Amino acid sequence: MLKRKRPKMLRKRRIMDVGAVRRRIKRNVAVMKLHRRQRNFQTILHTEQQNEAAC
Repeated sequence: MLKRKRPKMLRKRRIMDVGAVRRRIKRNVAVMKLHRRQRNFQTILHTEQQNEAAC
């Protein structure tokens, strides 16, 4: 039996989908890091405010 070639559009779309998924993952990781940084900053501020209130 002859082997059928895969249509070019499917191949091209798959490459684009992979790129989109990678971009989405990259964005999610960046957002996650940002939130973590904000939370750490908030806890530092919170502890400083508690220390000032206790004094």
